[in-house]
Amino acid sequence: EKVTELTTSDRTFGVRDAGGSLGGSQPDYRNLSLHFCLLEEGDYVIAVSDGVHDNLDPEILKQRPIDIGLNETDWKEVPNDTKNNAKRKFKEEKLNQIIHHYPDTDISAKTIVNNVIEFIWNTTSDHRNAYEQGAQLQKDWDSLKPADREAEQARIQAALKDPAGKFDHVTCLCIKAATI
Repeated sequence: EKVTELTTSDRTFGVRDAGGSLGGSQPDYRNLSLHFCLLEEGDYVIAVSDGVHDNLDPEILKQRPIDIGLNETDWKEVPNDTKNNAKRKFKEEKLNQIIHHYPDTDISAKTIVNNVIEFIWNTTSDHRNAYEQGAQLQKDWDSLKPADREAEQARIQAALKDPAGKFDHVTCLCIKAATI
């Protein structure tokens, strides 16, 4: 079983620039393209928002280039074509792992979507929890001893400084090819 990314995944300018958008008062079509692939009956097509796509990116997941088989230790050192190819391969392998996360579960469009959403939820949990704890710290600030609140504040700030994963909207659609 194989996962193949059909779209070109050039995020050379970073994850803050999705390359376009469909919604809003001024849709941005600069990255709009059409992709096609021949399917076999039983194949799955998975369409995801950039919030899912970004959270499959090894750089967002805090993997260094050397961790995924490249020679460089910093993503800034990797030539763009090499970077994009390595990231595409990583994302395909990661998505395959996510799809098959529960080996005894029958694969269906529903389990694929659930596994993808669960992966994103788990990936961003430390970051999300730190924000929740920060809100609770603000609420409890006056009732805590100065040393306790400063220690908690330092711990929360450290968790927020460089988390794995990225907050964004998460949409995943999966369909199974069938003969009609």
